[in-house]
Amino acid sequence: MRRIPIAPLVLLVVVVGWAIVFDQSGSEKVWKDISTLGQAAVHGKWDQTAGKQVLPDAGSVIWVSFANTTKQIQQVVNGNSGTTADAAASGSMAAAGNTAPGANTPIVRSGPVAKKIDWDGAVVLIKGDTAEGTGFLVHMPDGPVVVTNLHVISANPHFHVLTNDGREIPVLSIRGASDRDLALLGIQDDHYHYLQLASDDTTAAQPGDEVITPGNSEGGEVTLDTSGKMLGLGPDRIEISNPIFHGNSGGPVVEKGSGQVVGVVTFAMTRNPTDLLDQSSRANPNSAITSDTRYFGLRLDTVPQWQPYAMDEFALQSNFLRNFHENSVCIDSILNGAKYEKAGLTKDGAPTATYYTHNRELAAEVNPHMIDDPEHVVFVEDVRVAVLDLVKFGQRDMDSIQNAGNFYSFEWKRAQEEATYRRALMKELQAVNDKIN
Repeated sequence: MRRIPIAPLVLLVVVVGWAIVFDQSGSEKVWKDISTLGQAAVHGKWDQTAGKQVLPDAGSVIWVSFANTTKQIQQVVNGNSGTTADAAASGSMAAAGNTAPGANTPIVRSGPVAKKIDWDGAVVLIKGDTAEGTGFLVHMPDGPVVVTNLHVISANPHFHVLTNDGREIPVLSIRGASDRDLALLGIQDDHYHYLQLASDDTTAAQPGDEVITPGNSEGGEVTLDTSGKMLGLGPDRIEISNPIFHGNSGGPVVEKGSGQVVGVVTFAMTRNPTDLLDQSSRANPNSAITSDTRYFGLRLDTVPQWQPYAMDEFALQSNFLRNFHENSVCIDSILNGAKYEKAGLTKDGAPTATYYTHNRELAAEVNPHMIDDPEHVVFVEDVRVAVLDLVKFGQRDMDSIQNAGNFYSFEWKRAQEEATYRRALMKELQAVNDKIN
């Protein structure tokens, strides 16, 4: 009768017992091998069967159990009891691609203590020829990207993306959201820190939740964390109470409890001080709007489509729109600048009566007083010529800006807004021309 080796069976029992306490899921595989090990031991086939099948499984369980035990000891030292489920949850986050290989895994704590997420390490600085902004690193289904606003890079064709430790991140591709001011900059992973995107903002954050907006406030090239609250949620945007500055554009809105990104800092909206309805509503104690300025972030979870961008073409479109807008503002300055000054609107961005002098052509040819009060001008013919010159100036590029084929999806929306602004100015010019004639 063969002698059954007892030592391997004793070892297996110890391993399985250890695993049951610290890694129940891992122990199931070893339990299935008990019959194999028993049969191998009885028939003397340890090297051929058990050595190849059971020992690797047992070794794997020991390794996982040791790792889980270490995590539990660390949690106790840090003052948090923790559970095996907590460890498994953090492990599943890493497996899902929410942290880069080699990056420090965020420490997630349960209960009332907020989760500690390295959002500063995942926030990047975007420096361009004319402006600075913010971005942040996340994993999309097709790879790692830097998220930012389209307007952050639109006027900066030679921009650079820098981590907070000074490393430059090469940009491999650019995509823009089809319906909002968002951009994805494709990159190659190099052990960066990453934030986790909320798959659905409606479940990830609720009004009243605390949110953090880390970013390059006022272009200071230092990541500042600004606290606030989630105020409201719309189909393509969220409203927050966090005060934001130039340079914050493109930064993440992080729900503090979960560490998930629920929006991208994009724009602020200032009330019209002359609107009596706004004034009375704001004075009402039941008003949900308590500040003259409202702050918004755009949602990433509801973007319908991402469109590939060619940077050179994007730069041409952006420059065209910027110049077209500047010319419109100069026309507005000639027609209405004096009125804006009298109403005190110039402090809110309306052009002054002399803003048109930014354009050398208009500064040389047009006297706004001739157009503002043509009936009291001695040389009416000079007024007629000035108005006609201004009309020709205003008609420039109108055909181009009304052609959807000249723009990417988001820039086409901007083009339509600029065309509407220019058409309104041309209507005013026509009224002046009719008055003269």
